[in-house]
This record gives sequence, C-alpha cells and structure tokens, in this order.
Amino acid sequence: MIVVVVITMFFVNKYENRAYSNLAIEMEDSTLPLIYINYGDQNINVMHGYTCDVDTTLLRDSITPIDENKQIKLVVQDDTGYAKKYSYEVRTLDGSSLVENGDLEYQTDERGFNDIQIDIRMDLKADVEYMLIVKAMADDENYARYYTRIVLGTDYHVDAMLHAARDFNDASFDFTAYEDDSVINTYSAYYKSRNKNKKLDEGSFAHSTLASSYSQLTWYGLDPTKVSTIYPTIKEISNNYAVVQFKYTIADVVGDSHNYYSVEEDYTLSYADGEITMLNFDRYVDEIFDRADVDAKNNLYEIGVVSSGKVKYKSSDKSRKVAFVRNQQLWYYNYRENQITHVFGFWLDDVENNRNTYDNHDINIISLDDDGNMYFSVYGYMNRGKHEGKLGVALYKYMAAEQELSELIFVETNVPYSSMKLQTSRLTYFNGQRFYYMLGDQVNCIDVNDKKASTYVSGISMDKVYVSDDMSVIAYCGSDNQVDNDMINVARLDTETTVTENAGSGECLIGYGFKDTDFIYGTCDASDSSYTVKVSSFDSAALDYAARKSIPSKSITIVDRDGRQLKDYNKGYYIANVLIETDLIYLIRAQKIGSEFVQYDDDFITYKNDELKQFVSTVLKTSTEGIDKMYFTPPANIYLSYVPKLLITKNKKNDDGIYMNTQFENKSLYTVFTGSGVSGEFDVAGDAINYAIDNSGIVVENDGSIIYRQSDAKEYNTIASAIFHYSSGSVAASLQDCLYMVLNYQGVDITYDELADYTDPVEALTSLGKSSGVDITGLSLKLLVGYVSDGIPVISRIDDGRYVLVVSYNEESIRYYDPVINDEVKVSRKAYESKMSLGNNILYTYVQY
Repeated sequence: MIVVVVITMFFVNKYENRAYSNLAIEMEDSTLPLIYINYGDQNINVMHGYTCDVDTTLLRDSITPIDENKQIKLVVQDDTGYAKKYSYEVRTLDGSSLVENGDLEYQTDERGFNDIQIDIRMDLKADVEYMLIVKAMADDENYARYYTRIVLGTDYHVDAMLHAARDFNDASFDFTAYEDDSVINTYSAYYKSRNKNKKLDEGSFAHSTLASSYSQLTWYGLDPTKVSTIYPTIKEISNNYAVVQFKYTIADVVGDSHNYYSVEEDYTLSYADGEITMLNFDRYVDEIFDRADVDAKNNLYEIGVVSSGKVKYKSSDKSRKVAFVRNQQLWYYNYRENQITHVFGFWLDDVENNRNTYDNHDINIISLDDDGNMYFSVYGYMNRGKHEGKLGVALYKYMAAEQELSELIFVETNVPYSSMKLQTSRLTYFNGQRFYYMLGDQVNCIDVNDKKASTYVSGISMDKVYVSDDMSVIAYCGSDNQVDNDMINVARLDTETTVTENAGSGECLIGYGFKDTDFIYGTCDASDSSYTVKVSSFDSAALDYAARKSIPSKSITIVDRDGRQLKDYNKGYYIANVLIETDLIYLIRAQKIGSEFVQYDDDFITYKNDELKQFVSTVLKTSTEGIDKMYFTPPANIYLSYVPKLLITKNKKNDDGIYMNTQFENKSLYTVFTGSGVSGEFDVAGDAINYAIDNSGIVVENDGSIIYRQSDAKEYNTIASAIFHYSSGSVAASLQDCLYMVLNYQGVDITYDELADYTDPVEALTSLGKSSGVDITGLSLKLLVGYVSDGIPVISRIDDGRYVLVVSYNEESIRYYDPVINDEVKVSRKAYESKMSLGNNILYTYVQY
C-alpha cells in the first residue's frame, strides 16, 4: 500500500504570448552524466541521474559490494560538461538517517571521463545494506542524484559470480562449440535435474530459460554480434547468492540490412563449497522496430520479435490509421498516405546510446480519432527533455495535420518506474476534461478545466480495481475482504456514469476482469470462506496466486459498461477461476469434497463482440529458423507496397500545461522484486514469499531488509540441542511458550511474564528479539524447512490449535517440540503437512540478517 502525501501543487501557463502559437521545437538533448562503479577491470552498475525526490525503499536498481577498505571508485561519463562538482551521502535504506557525507574530488582521464574515489570513514555494519547517493552539481540550484545500495562484506564471491555470468553469455555467442563441451550444458543440466518434478517450459526465442534447447540459447544459428558494451548490474548479493543483469544490443545481418535486438539477461546464481550453480536464467529479446520492414508479398508490416507477446495499438478511420508502441517509442502509421510518424520517443536510431535508450518508462495510447489525432500518456523516468531526470506521469496530445505535440499535464512524483508501472500501466485515461491515472494505491483525477486534482477511488487495494482493455471503464470492489464485499461499482470514465452490482443476503462478490468493455464477476456464499481450495488438485496454470486465496463463486454474471446483464452462468458447480481469452471465457470449475474445493471438469463461455472488433490485427509467423515474429495485418482493401515515408513530430512551444508535484509514502509491508523490478506488494510475508516463488523473486520488508531469496535447503539439519524447552502444559499458552523459546534461542535476556504484554507474535519477536519477526503463514513445508536449514526455528500451529516449534528435519521426517506435552515429536513429512493444514498453515519466525 502507498499512502499519498501531496506536498506541493502548482499550475503553470508556460507561455502567455499567443503571437508564438505556431512555433514548434525538437525535444531537448539529454544533459545528465552517467555514473559507473569501477570494479576491478570493468565498469558495473551504471547509474542514471534523478532531478526529483525518490522513494529509496522502492529503489533496488543495483547493489555495490565493498570490502573492509570501504573504498568505492566511480567513473563519470559527462559528455555535456554538466557537473562542476560532486558530493556524496551514505544513508540508511529508507533515507531517514544520514551515516556520513562529504565533498568529492575528481580527475579527468584521457578518455574525458571523471574518475572519483570515495573513502567511507564511518563504521558500517557487515552484511547490512545502505544507500549511497552521489550528487552531480551544475550549480547550487541544479543537480542530479545517483543511487546504488552498498553492502560491506568479504565473502560475496563477486568476481566469481560476475565471471560465471560472463562465461555463460560468451558461450551463447560461441557458435563453433559442441553442446557437451559448453558451460551452457552444465548449468542447464543442473537446472533440469533440480526441477525434474516440474513441468518446464522451453520458452521461445523471445524468452529463453535454462529449460530451453541449446540451439535456442545459442541464437538459433543467427550468428548475431554485440553492438553495445555490456555493463553488468548486480541486482542482489549475499555470501551465497547473487542476481546479475546484462542489458545490451545485438545485430543480425540480413542481406544488405541489419536487424537490431535489445536483450536483457537475468542470472540468479548460488555459491556453495567453491562451486557456482545457476538457479535461474531468463533472457528477453525484443526486436527494435524497423519502419522499412514491409512484407509486400504477404501484405504484412513487421513488428518483429516481442518478448511480452503483446503490442499496444489502436486503429481508426476504418483501420486506415494505426498507432502503436514499440521499444518505448510511439508510432503513427497512415496506410492511406503511406506515412509513418515518430510521435514520441527519447531516441530514434541511436541504438547504442545508453542514456537515451534507458528503458525505465513506457507509453499508453488513450485514443486515436479518424483524423489521426491522439491522446497518450508517458510514465516513469524521463530520459531527456524539459523533465529530464524526473519521475512522473505525463498526458500529451498529438495533432496529426500539424505534426505537433502538446504536453497537457505533467505530474512529478517520487515513485520509481519499477513500482509505478504496476499501477500506472493499467490505467491512464482522458475523456477531454478529466485525466484519470492509477498511482499511490488509488485512482487519481485531474480536471484540466478548473485545474484541480482529486481522488476518484481509494481505500481498497488496486488488485480489487479492474480496468477494461481500452481503459474507458473500471470496476472496483467495496471491500478488500472478499467475505465483506457485497458490492462492485462499474464506472464509465468516458461518460462519468456509475452503476452498482449488489450481492444478496449471505452472499459476497468477486471480480474476474473485463472482456473488452464488459465486466465479469462472480457471486459467492460468504459461508464458503470456511472451505479451503485444494490447490494440488488443479493444473498448475489454472489457479493464479489470487485464485488460490479466493472463495470460489457459485455463479458468473457478465454485464456491459452500463450495467446491463448480458450473460449469466449457473450450472451447479463452483468456479475457482476465470481465464479470459480472445473469443472464449474459460471457467476453472470446482466441487466441494469434505472441507475443500477440489477441481472438476473445466467449462467455457463462447464470446464474440463484433462491435469492437478491429480490422487491424496482429499475427505471429515463424521463420525458417524457428523464430516467432509479430506482424500487423492491414484491412483487406489496403495493400502494402512501399516503405512508408518517415515524419518526425515536434513539440509545441507554447504549451499551457498543468504541472504538479505529488509525493507518495510507501506503506507496503512486503514487496516482491524480480529482474524487471517491483512485481507485487503484500501485507503478509507468507503471501509475498509464495508469490516470489512463482515469479523467481525476492521479498523485501518496507525497511529494505530481505526476508526471502531463492536458495537450496540442506538435505537435513537440526537445531534441537540448542533449544531451551519451556512448557506451560496448555494449548492456550503454547504460542507464548514458543515465543519464549525462540527469544531464548536468540540469546535475549527476558522473563516469561514480559511476553504477556504482547498479543501479536510478530510484534513480540521484532520488539524483543535481535531480528525482525515475520508472519510466513501459508508457506509449504518445503519452504518452512528452508528456515530450519539456515538455523532458524519456526513456530507452527497444528492439530487442535496448539503451537509447536519445528527444530529438525531430514528427507523423510519432521521433528518438533510440543510445549503442551513437554516433549519432542517425530512424524513423517506427509503427516506433518496434514497437521499444518489443520492449523491453517499459520507460521511465525524471524529474519536473520
């Protein structure tokens, strides 16, 4: 959850002189330097400058390990001569406490780079992350801040981790090596063995993993070359774990032309006993759009390789005009005039420019009329232009006849793009008077006429707000708690009208999402909250994270955007989840058996909405090398013969735009980070960990501490002999007994009676213990033993509600101390899973830093 704090709001009419109404200018060039960490013989962790405040609790772009010398070397690429002096700060991760600061001297080397050395004076706690902030100052009023986390440690094996990632990358470009001799084969074999009980997806050229074929991992024989330098980014690091990211550009020669691709590689590495293993590898490939790729023979316009499998686009004028987003650029293609316009983008053809091609922003197309005029939004980090270095959300209007761009609104904020995109990518909509956008766990509204901002939806989680594909309709629940949710509001943002769907007595409602602009929701019996969903009975792809925790519905209703009922589904079975496809709505059905919902045969609803069907569509075609590429298919009466003429948009100089600065405070207890940034926000650690497992992520507390990262548990471990047994002999006191034993195990000097003041076990562990307590309710036994593997006992609720302390395990059994009977108990893993289930998988432990 993010709480909004509006600290300033002001509106600026930038140019009052109407005599200059027709002037237009090109976007200003980027001016801010890039700063690299010099690590040994290579530069890593490239940093981009921010000219606004940043919530550092959400910023995990990179981490720089340092040794006991506490020396950090920086290399500054300042092509424009922006910086006249430098300074630095070391702060706690949340930014609240200053550890030290100082001014910095620099020397310019033969390449024109500024070399800086930071010698940290203060003592830093080992294995504790801090935030390093480097300030590049043009003058006293104009400066940019650069951020990287730092951590002091001597056994992080950084060189070995970076070398392993480099070796893998180099091997993927060694087209003469035999598969059996390649390091790729070594890592892939380990990965497949480690996940032998899982159904592995080989992926595609656009997204490769260690489950992919050797041919796919070595580029399907394309023989590409790297055309940009790889600057590794260390995303996470500890003494046995690292996440390393590469971003670079490759080129493949096709005849007389080149195809360019942007590549992101995420390596999750583990170190144990002098050996490095690769836990995960993900490679995402996106072809850089080439406006000349017209396939006249098949009447197709090539988009290229798309890692997400989707392209944002809108068409108009009987599909003679189409606007689309590729590589963080907005294009407008006029089929009839055979013209293509680069409407917006921080770069065009300079694929090797690290500043302009920085991809921490995106674009939503809001509307496209028959004349080609367009409203669109840009959100995230602004690479260049008048907002260079700022985080924000902008609303633009494009006028096709004039080929001009006007900025209508810019909202500066402190939320990094990796967190912003979770919400803002879902909703930015303008109806001609009011601009709606999702950010800060609320739907915000700005009226361009009276120049006022307001909150449209708040007080509920944004995962309970559903948005139509065209963003003109939203639906939102009345409560986060499904049992209490007796209403869903369906709101048209274009007409600003709202209808409410209500539940009957003893019922509650659950939203499933939109099919075009029609909303799908379910009606449930609130009493069914006492039943659990038996996840193991369903196909792994059938139930997403949310469905596993939801009450299945007894009926499905589909209403249009005005609340008119279109379809009702009620066949006597329960619906555990709804999957919405192009022309089908899949119903994942369940039936009650005992106290559980168990999978039943799936069903579907056929669905076709011809009214909203676009004549322009996208199609995937597979090349002879096996590479899937996406194409636009124009209307049947339009034939593509020539490469379209390129037009470049200019910015209108006299924008009377609205500017505001809105700050948000991060209140999420636990945040899941993956290679792409923030992937989810949760109030319960167990929920966050389960989500992180599904998405190969880590879980971070709101103070920046990591409470979960992927690792391999030992085959067995015991801490039983180190546990001081304490028994009150009753179920009611068993939780306090376990808390006392855990605190005693940590070496805390405390009396049993002092615990009586605490009713929340997490608060007791955090306030009285040496480490933060966490609620890991919902974790599987396999993950529970991971804590015991690290020497951390786990408090577990079982059977009749008693709490026990898990202290030992092996491949076959679990051992726990039961304070009710004052004895250790050994049971099989299967038997203990049943005991955990009876206790609703309630679990508490602590995080060891």
